[in-house]
Amino acid sequence: MADRARLASTRTEAARIERELERMLNVICGSDDVEASKRLARRMTELEKHKEELDLRLSSAERPSPLLHPSLAQVYRERISSLSEALGRPDTRSEAAEAIRSLVSGIELAPDDGKLAIVLRGDLAAMLTFAAQTKKPVTLSLEAGLLSAMVSEELMGAGTRNLRFLRLTEHRLAAA
Repeated sequence: MADRARLASTRTEAARIERELERMLNVICGSDDVEASKRLARRMTELEKHKEELDLRLSSAERPSPLLHPSLAQVYRERISSLSEALGRPDTRSEAAEAIRSLVSGIELAPDDGKLAIVLRGDLAAMLTFAAQTKKPVTLSLEAGLLSAMVSEELMGAGTRNLRFLRLTEHRLAAA
């Protein structure tokens, strides 16, 4: 992890030096002050040497290992599939729901384009957001198969009033 951060820092510094060199060159071209241009030229030479060192470091650096295992998506796909199957069987439903609940620290309901969106918080949300390659939390709808099983009254222990209220709120948002 430290190697990855060091490489990123080196790339950022090299890009910053490149921008600074470009600005200095523009100042020299637009300046009539010979002494100031000479000082900038000396500074540019120093920066160019430093940038060459950074470029050499970058070219000779070993490529860091991936942060995630290459087959992680396949592993999670298989786990989610088996959880989905377990939710469908009455004898394993409560254990599967508990496994899913352990990945969720919170559930928020938020309006999204006139519908009610479900925003998950916790490990599952982080995995979904990472998989979607976005910084915005992934939102889900009640129509999703696995999600529908997760929010059923008997699995969530919420009682029928809460689920009816959820559906009523979703219906009101759609009508608005």
